[in-house]
Amino acid sequence: NDLLSIYVNVDPESSKMSERSKEIKNKLEENVFLKYSDYELCIKNEGGIPATASSEEKQGDWEHLEWELARLVARARLAPAVPGAHTPSTNTAHLTMGDNTFFLSLSFPEISQVEPYVEEMCLDVDAMEYRTDLLDCRDSRFDLIYGMQQLRKYCKPYVVRVPALPACGQMLEDVMPIVYTVRTQNQAGTYPDDEDGIAKMFEMLDWGLRAGVEVLDVESAWDKVKTDALLTKAEERYSSQILGSHHVVGQEVTTEEAVELFQQCALDGRAHGAKVVLSIESEEKDNMAHQAALLSSSISSRDGKPVIPNISLILGEVGRFSRVINLPFTPVTHESLPFKAAPGQMTASEIMAARILTKILTTRRYVILGHNIAYSVSPQMQGSAFAAARLPHQYGRADVETVEEFVESDFFKDPAFGGCSVTIPHKQ
Repeated sequence: NDLLSIYVNVDPESSKMSERSKEIKNKLEENVFLKYSDYELCIKNEGGIPATASSEEKQGDWEHLEWELARLVARARLAPAVPGAHTPSTNTAHLTMGDNTFFLSLSFPEISQVEPYVEEMCLDVDAMEYRTDLLDCRDSRFDLIYGMQQLRKYCKPYVVRVPALPACGQMLEDVMPIVYTVRTQNQAGTYPDDEDGIAKMFEMLDWGLRAGVEVLDVESAWDKVKTDALLTKAEERYSSQILGSHHVVGQEVTTEEAVELFQQCALDGRAHGAKVVLSIESEEKDNMAHQAALLSSSISSRDGKPVIPNISLILGEVGRFSRVINLPFTPVTHESLPFKAAPGQMTASEIMAARILTKILTTRRYVILGHNIAYSVSPQMQGSAFAAARLPHQYGRADVETVEEFVESDFFKDPAFGGCSVTIPHKQ
């Protein structure tokens, strides 16, 4: 149906519920709230702030809950992402996982440990990876969802590179996207991958949908029936983008097998992005994952299947160059962090510097085209956007009386010309 239901889940311990109230809540949660709700908003002591708290603290906690509720409603109202779509949209993988985008892999056991680092980290990345398998609270639905709310709260004042989210007549411009991951032991993670563990993993992925995550990492190697049920639920009720993934740990595969893994991670055309991480023995093969990604895209195009962002990486120090040549949605660490989430990880600034140095990324020049346009602030605005994304591009003004004059100019004919915006009097 078209109804939206959000379960506002109040923590019994923080709210000091009586034992009888806890019993009633648990029964209602099991039989009603979880069955008949789409999303979940978790509350601890925000409603019982000590009298000694400052007015700013009181207001801040409630404001964040209201913001989180608005975010959930906004996510629910988004049109579902379409695999392979290039149509401009807030909810498309070619924006979320586009070229020169990065997500930061978090590996703290307690999400509160992230807070001292978020101000610097938010400057460089487009999303945060919420590694549930590494968290101490990983088996608690309430604590995992609440932890994501806290992560967004920490990031909210510092986000720079995120798209605006339309929300009931306003725009939320401070929502840090989350990549929700349950990485199993067989896939370079820590979560058990026996039968019970995989069943629990799928339950945890469902929790990610309930939290309104932007990207849901779905390992492609497991139960087809459970995977189909999860994807069907995501398609029918949610706007989360699906990232199909597979890690090859401790063994080397052929390029042909790597291509097959990318096709597998496309999840029969239902994934919005595919991520394959390989193991190699020699640096001579450090571009194998990248070549397999390109071949997989060509096969999908030939066969009329969605062409989605293919994230291609090599595990370990031997695979550092794979992170440079992989353009879409590269996982990174940050200079401020005390440790890396995985060996071989680089920072976003290191990767961008390497791409510019090796001319994988070259400077493009853009202008606003018009006449008598000294007043235009487009160069400052667009230049700031390029700087925030660490792109080497330039944006200036082309003040000419006629369009013909511009088309005949050396600037227009230069291979570095990237494009232009058009304003008066040439906007016809």
